[in-house]
Amino acid sequence: MFWNNVIINRPVMVQEKIVVNNRNIPEPMKREIRQRCGFGCVLCGSIIYDYDHMENDWADVREHVSNDITLLCPNHHREKTNNLISREQVVEANKKPFNIENGYSSPYSLNFSGGVAYVVIANNIFTNDSLLNIYGGQVNPFVIPILIDAVPVIAFKIEDEKLLLDITIVNEFNEPIFLVRDNQLVVNSEAWDVDMRGSSLIVREGHKKIVIEMEFCIPNKVIVKKAKIKFNGVVLDLKEDHYILNGKKSGVFSHNALSSLVGFSIGQTNRFPRGVIHIQKVKRCSNV
Repeated sequence: MFWNNVIINRPVMVQEKIVVNNRNIPEPMKREIRQRCGFGCVLCGSIIYDYDHMENDWADVREHVSNDITLLCPNHHREKTNNLISREQVVEANKKPFNIENGYSSPYSLNFSGGVAYVVIANNIFTNDSLLNIYGGQVNPFVIPILIDAVPVIAFKIEDEKLLLDITIVNEFNEPIFLVRDNQLVVNSEAWDVDMRGSSLIVREGHKKIVIEMEFCIPNKVIVKKAKIKFNGVVLDLKEDHYILNGKKSGVFSHNALSSLVGFSIGQTNRFPRGVIHIQKVKRCSNV
């Protein structure tokens, strides 16, 4: 699913030891652990995980040592706690994390359902809700908040009465960093940082450089809080009250509920209708 030639510049991490009086692992150490483990459980690759002290329990030593901490999904974490997986097995898996070995995470199924979809981008709500009356109560087959060169970058589609989410987040070379296909979420283990906490997801391409920050609101809504979408030389930077296209401030959001099958459309749309905001010609960035 992912190319193997994505080059990610990460800082060289050294063995770090921090004595603390609480269980909270410092954020920089968490990021280093996520990167080392490929953003998922070292045994199965799940992006839903806990931080686990492999050999020395925090309650006994009251310290966080980065090389002694790994990622385990809730199932494997419980198995380790209940002695159904040995510490030695976890240590061995930590040497060859599942996602690092495979290049990408195990697919995680998002539990979207229903026929009405909502995508919130910078306080604008893109939905097919009020269009149901126009189409005689029939559910529309898709809602596409962002369409670039006829490719739905963020989209809900309805197939066989199932609500399915698709998201394509790539780097400047169109190489995938983070994908959702038919509700199956997969991340590239060579990304700079992918941080899944509860129902929220943040993808970063560098320190304080957020590619997308979003929340999955089951059963039928996605909230995009921040995003810097790159695709085919287009850079769409979505802010709270405006958007920036290829470095130039291009418009102001109206903060309304937009019932439209397509929100943003950039370039050719082909079989899709034009968006509420449509930009046919845009100067492409050769190095974004």
